[in-house]
Amino acid sequence: MDFKVSIARGDEYKSTFTALKLIEDDIVSKLEKMKPQEIFLKPNWIKFRPDWLSITKLDTIRAIVDFFIKLGEFEFIVADATPTVFGWNGKSFLKQANYKILEKEYDNLAVLDLNDYPAREKFMAKTIDGDKPVAYYDPVLDAEFLVSIAKIKTHDTFANTLSLKNVAIGCAYWKDKIKFHAITKVGNVRENEPDKRIWFMKVLPIINYNFYKGSKTVYPDLAVIDGVHAMEGNGPVEGTPVDLGISLASCDGLSADIAATKIMGFELSEIPYLDILKDEMNPRIEVIGEDIDQFKYKFKPHSEYQFHKTTKEAVLKVISE
Repeated sequence: MDFKVSIARGDEYKSTFTALKLIEDDIVSKLEKMKPQEIFLKPNWIKFRPDWLSITKLDTIRAIVDFFIKLGEFEFIVADATPTVFGWNGKSFLKQANYKILEKEYDNLAVLDLNDYPAREKFMAKTIDGDKPVAYYDPVLDAEFLVSIAKIKTHDTFANTLSLKNVAIGCAYWKDKIKFHAITKVGNVRENEPDKRIWFMKVLPIINYNFYKGSKTVYPDLAVIDGVHAMEGNGPVEGTPVDLGISLASCDGLSADIAATKIMGFELSEIPYLDILKDEMNPRIEVIGEDIDQFKYKFKPHSEYQFHKTTKEAVLKVISE
């Protein structure tokens, strides 16, 4: 299928709003087909940083809400599930980030902590201890129009983390998030094997399989990726800034992720689950707005990235099993 990916410059508000305006016809067409009354905005909430480098800024949310308000009368839900399995507290995050202020600014908007809601099992993840069920929160599964709001960031397991991953693991039940990493509890002693390369050769094909399945299970209707202040190095939390000054938007999350991966200077083959999805879905991508070829800077990967590489062939073998 043909998909547009827009790239726009500016601060978080301006670049986001402009990127959405560039693909307004695509969004309107999708809204007319789906007829949602409620728009679900899934930001990137993780460990809070005072510089907001690792998380979605409020102005990005404001730009998206203001854009949709001009298109019709909608209710809005802004929600995520801070990964408490890794020791981060959602209630503390919301207090630190002051996300609840959006409820005062918009009468038709609610900010939710997904960890307060029940979840339903949707697929079986593979782990070194066998297949385990992964559940997703009810508000996400019941969403009428799902918007993934990601950040351009490097990652400690993959080359990057973008819009599909933001939903695939971000919307999963908190106890199930760790299963995406092929283990069933944080600090599994087998992670500390003397030879990290052997460990990752064992688990990386499984991890890619889980994100492949998760991406197909909960797929966004619209992707917005904030690269105004992007992250390189030890992402997705402890990295350092790359000031690109842009945001991307697309009605296809995979297309947006492919474009953002190119901007970061990574090959799609470095993220096998995305490469396999590209082969399956075969999106024909038209980039509009800013010229994508102007971005020449190659993002510095995570300091342990040399251990985190696997091949498409290894992942396909897991898929076929």
